[in-house]
Amino acid sequence: GEFSDSQSTTGPGQDSFYEYLLKAYILFDDLELLDMFLASYAAVEQYHSFEGFNYNVDMFRGRMSNAHLSPLACVWASLQILMGDVMGGMRSVLYWHGLWSKHAALPEVFDTETEAPTGARDSPLRPELIEA
Repeated sequence: GEFSDSQSTTGPGQDSFYEYLLKAYILFDDLELLDMFLASYAAVEQYHSFEGFNYNVDMFRGRMSNAHLSPLACVWASLQILMGDVMGGMRSVLYWHGLWSKHAALPEVFDTETEAPTGARDSPLRPELIEA
């Protein structure tokens, strides 16, 4: 097969993958799942993370593909905390909380370059920040 999308993200379409890997390891004590998660976690921290947010990255170039943030990426903070990176998780939560406070809710998609919500539609009802 061929890739249909070269974008890597902790947001829509991929957020649950990371979450389920770690939580399934915790539930089933399956070391293969932990190994998969740890490899993914290291890559996300290296290529996606910048100042408390995780950005979309082109998987072939390893560079940010746009400055858009989806609230689905909030789940990363809970995974950071489960991994023992409490300070990193708190930093992520505080950045997302800052967006929440500024806009009285999380925008469906937020552009950090323009510092404004975009017209893109995601889904406004997300538990990710509350879980973190």
